[in-house]
Amino acid sequence: MNWTQNFFRSGNFQRGSLTALGIFCGICAWLIFPENTSAQAQSQAPSIGYVYPAGGQRGTTFRVLIGGRKLDGIESVFFSGEGVSARVLKRFRKVAITNPEVSRPARRLYEEEFALLEVPESERAAKREEMLRARAARYADPNRTEDEKADLTPEMLAEELPYFDELLYRHEPEDIQRVFWEYFFQRPERKPKETLAQGVLLEVTIAPDAPCGDRLLWLRTKNSSSFPAVFQVGDLPEVRELEPNDTPNPPSYWDNVRKKTIHWVRAELPTLSLPVMVNGQVRPGDVDRFQFEAKAGERIVLFLLGRYLNPYLADAVPGWFQPILTVYGPNGTKTASACCWRNDPDPALVFEAPTDGVYCVEVQDSLFRGRDDFVYRLAIGAFPWLEAVYPPCVKEGDAGKIQLFGVNLPDAELDLSKLTAFPNQDGIPMAEIRELNGRPLIRPLSLCVEKETPVEAGSVQDAAFPSVFYGKLEKNGQTADFRFSGKAGDRVVVDVTACALDSPLDARLELRDGSGNLAAECDDRAGAEGPNLGRRTHHADPFLNVTLPQDGTFTVRLSSV
Repeated sequence: MNWTQNFFRSGNFQRGSLTALGIFCGICAWLIFPENTSAQAQSQAPSIGYVYPAGGQRGTTFRVLIGGRKLDGIESVFFSGEGVSARVLKRFRKVAITNPEVSRPARRLYEEEFALLEVPESERAAKREEMLRARAARYADPNRTEDEKADLTPEMLAEELPYFDELLYRHEPEDIQRVFWEYFFQRPERKPKETLAQGVLLEVTIAPDAPCGDRLLWLRTKNSSSFPAVFQVGDLPEVRELEPNDTPNPPSYWDNVRKKTIHWVRAELPTLSLPVMVNGQVRPGDVDRFQFEAKAGERIVLFLLGRYLNPYLADAVPGWFQPILTVYGPNGTKTASACCWRNDPDPALVFEAPTDGVYCVEVQDSLFRGRDDFVYRLAIGAFPWLEAVYPPCVKEGDAGKIQLFGVNLPDAELDLSKLTAFPNQDGIPMAEIRELNGRPLIRPLSLCVEKETPVEAGSVQDAAFPSVFYGKLEKNGQTADFRFSGKAGDRVVVDVTACALDSPLDARLELRDGSGNLAAECDDRAGAEGPNLGRRTHHADPFLNVTLPQDGTFTVRLSSV
């Protein structure tokens, strides 16, 4: 602005100069306006807070509720990959009851449907007809008060709020129970956060031949698109939690008008048959419990995906759902528990069932939090669980075999020709083991793919540049030393990949000169100059990027902390 004013004040412009100035301003406008337009479009873009359930079984059609904001203009939904499609059923401007024009008729509709559950089944159809006639007369009454005239009809409620259409048209006990728990049961922090206040209801269809694995899901309005969310395709039978499932004894409440205790829980999720994928949400004040059958000697695997589905929550500390799994035996004693899987905050546990019977698994947040976007998928069964492979890196194009370590594995080795390399989040070529004997793994495992031939490391070895080594530190105090020669000013990079491959190794690097003096060290990658850390929450893989201070022989020592 000051430059422009000075330009005119100086008088250093003529008619020819005006054209030049016009071009200059036009360029500025072209540079500025697209940015503003982009920013405006981004501010109006829909935002996905959660997807529930966040996946489904091949060959099924089911409903999915998406919570977020700016969702009232959603026109379509897209999935990456093949075999998954969806259509928009409803858009909800609010997913909570916030005013009396909604709460009064909503509560009345629930109570009418719940009252029918008290009627013997043989008389229920006639009683429903009577109830519908009374409802129609009530809404047609010309003497209704102004407040009553403002009340939403049942059909309007079915369009305005999640789950009311199922209550209105299906009349199943679980539908009636779900509405009460969602909207009327006394629980803390019922009102969702503003970032989760709107909703979209989808009908999702997964083809029988759809490949298993992760998809990305986008919502589209007329002019913008949301950021993607994770949606999974699996081959396990799927169930959805039915609240309340916090305690063995169903809750009830005292009705002060009728002077009686109301036992409103009329449906429970049956004991699960394995294998199964359980979908749930940990809401404020919530603990989820599920029962499943197991036989003595079975090695049962439980793996929960929570943080993986929604890794970034800006207004949570920590910024993700941190679930805990606890298993109780048939006699009620604690059998096993887990709060993570090695360096992954999503928990997994493997236990051998000591006796035949019904076991119970409990899901809750480690900090006793709860939110609508604390969505999870819990796999339970005696399926293969891959814990490690050796070697953890192979040369590109290698046709050999690698060793497999884990639980319930069909084979002890895997042919490398069955793997496909791809770049991971750091841009490093990786190969992912996604299935064994044609059966998808519930948690794939990766190994590095290198241009150079990897060499198995011993306790001491000479290293040329570039070199790739692999090995094991199996005993306390065990180390691996790598000697090399260099000149002052040479830049040397040492990059350890262990934690990123699910190894329990917490590695440390030390660089020493020929006299044994410490030249550089690194324990954790966080804060180091190195590849992008991405979604990792534990940065135990060290990274050194060092300029050698002098000529000579140097030694890099790899140890376990």
